[in-house]
Parts: sequence; structure tokens; C-alpha cells
Amino acid sequence: MSKVRILIVLGMGATALALGACVRPTQAASPSFDCAKVSGRAEELICGDRELASMDVEATRLFRLVHDSTRQPEAEKEKLNRDHARWVKVRDECWIADDIRNCIIASYAVRIHSLRQHYAEARTSDNKGITRGPFELRCKDMKQPVRATLIQSDPPVSTVQLPDSVHVGIGSGKRYVERDVDGEELAVWTVGNDSVLKLPNGAKYSCVMK
Repeated sequence: MSKVRILIVLGMGATALALGACVRPTQAASPSFDCAKVSGRAEELICGDRELASMDVEATRLFRLVHDSTRQPEAEKEKLNRDHARWVKVRDECWIADDIRNCIIASYAVRIHSLRQHYAEARTSDNKGITRGPFELRCKDMKQPVRATLIQSDPPVSTVQLPDSVHVGIGSGKRYVERDVDGEELAVWTVGNDSVLKLPNGAKYSCVMK
């Protein structure tokens, strides 16, 4: 199972994930849930933050595309509901993180990537959403492809899945950067279909995005 690097250890077995540079909250917007009935600090923050609200709307849109598909049997829909409830619990536990906002960004980014990667239904109706991918990065001298999902929030966010870990980075121009407390951890540069991937160990790879 891939490890997810987040800011704190959460209850569902995730390990620490360093996000990109801290982003200032933007003005309020409407998430998928009723802000008059918020439950907990995480939902309060989402209701007061335009970027987090937009990521919530997108994650919910993808979930509903999968859940409401006529191709999904009832047993699979029940499994999806249980999985969604577990994910919401993990997201809400971000209130104990040192940086609640970045923890929530990470939870949405990984959730969106997972839905798009595992369900074809989540990759439909992209003209109505803010996500693309997952794309395959075919990197020279790397045996296995890297998968990346791009979220066109403001600022944009990327989820990059390596064979044994998942990383979330904040975009600036054509560059997505993940940082830990000591500095840069992982970076991806994209120009058209060409990209450069820099891993936490400092190794750099030239890649083609497919």
C-alpha cells in the first residue's frame, strides 16, 4: 500500500505529508454541505475558505458520478458509502494538525486522485469540474510510471503517486512543489507534455506526460 505523507498522523493509518508553501485562505464560498449545520473545526474552515470549498465540491461531484452510476450494483454503492464516511472522518481529524488548512488540502487532493484513478465514471464530465488525470509520467531511467492528478484550484494542487508513496504539492506557474519542515521534498515541472520530476532523495528525471 502506498504511503501518504501528511502533516500529522491521522486515525486511518496515514503517515505525515508535507505540502507546498503555506497558502493564505481566501474568501468564503459554498461547499457541498450546509454551512449552517457544520460539525467540527474542519468544516468551519472549509465554509470560510474559497479554495477548500471548491475542492470539497469537486470531491463530492466525483463521488456522486461514481455512486450514482447505473453500472454500480447496490453492494458496490454501499461499499462506496462506507468508504466515503471513513474518508470524511479522516478529513475531520485534521483539526488536530499543526496546519489544519494544509492537512485538509492534502485529504481532498488524495481523495480526488483516488476516485479518478480507480473509477472510470469519475473521469467523465470533466468540463463541469476542476480536475484532470491521473496522467502517467513516463520517466527516463524509472522502471515504473508515476501517476499525477492536477486540481485547478487557486492556487492549483497536484497529487503525485510514486510506487510506495503519495505526495501533494502546491502549484506556482508550471511548477508544483511539496515541502517539509526542512525545505523542498518533491517537485514537478510541466511544459506541455514534457515534465521534470525531482524526488525527495534529490534525484531528477525527465518525463513525458501521457
